[in-house]
Amino acid sequence: MKSTTIPKPAIILCADDFGLSAGVNRAILDLVGQKRLSAVSCMSLAPAWAEGAEELKLFREQINAGLHLTLTYLPPLTKEMGDRHPPGGKFVLKSWLRLLDKNIIEKELRAQFEKFIAVWGAPPDFIDGHQHVHVLPVVRDIVLRLRNEYAPKAWMRNVVDFTALDDSWKCGLLAVLGWRWLQILKKNNIPHNKFMRGAYDYHAEPVDYAVMMTAWCSAGSSALVYCHPGFPDAGLARYDSVLEPRRREYNFFNSSAFGEWLEHKITLVGQP
Repeated sequence: MKSTTIPKPAIILCADDFGLSAGVNRAILDLVGQKRLSAVSCMSLAPAWAEGAEELKLFREQINAGLHLTLTYLPPLTKEMGDRHPPGGKFVLKSWLRLLDKNIIEKELRAQFEKFIAVWGAPPDFIDGHQHVHVLPVVRDIVLRLRNEYAPKAWMRNVVDFTALDDSWKCGLLAVLGWRWLQILKKNNIPHNKFMRGAYDYHAEPVDYAVMMTAWCSAGSSALVYCHPGFPDAGLARYDSVLEPRRREYNFFNSSAFGEWLEHKITLVGQP
């Protein structure tokens, strides 16, 4: 009698914000060491990037390492951007009104590409954006050009997933913001994830992360589930208000229950 075993969906489980703080790095490195993540998206402008990268390099054959382009909240690498990148809402509005200075944005993003490559010793395996800035008007054209220059083999994050519209209002907003970006990826035959999950209200209580993960992983193969595990510390609090939700996510991925998932429910892969 033939086996009726159903193949486990292949999920890209990506931890964002590596480099943001020592506490974030520690949590992500611990999960990578346990083979509970398959991709790590790195902030090359962040204060803990260079130090954390030296430890992450021990796992470079095991994971995809990506560049998490950042244009909000953190201190930039270039002086033309000022002392600190603007809040997310303000940046999104300026991008849609085409009020961003293309030359200044390109110089900053170029610096982030070069910092990543200098520290990591290779181009990123994939490219995305903190708060998904890579899909925004003005920014997306620059990102595409810099990818072709620095990392032409990198896959890229698609943020449009109509099957996730019931998950969170964020999914609908991302579909609007990222629709044009998805068309660009398809037109240029750039590898990208088909589905994207992981959006939720970080400040809502109570949150059953295991229940949400069950729904997200049911999307099917080529689904990217992005997450933010971390140990809250002073470095993180300096730039981000999402603190305890990071610990909650770490606790789930570190649990024996998630270990069972990896054995029976899902397969982790690093790229689409």
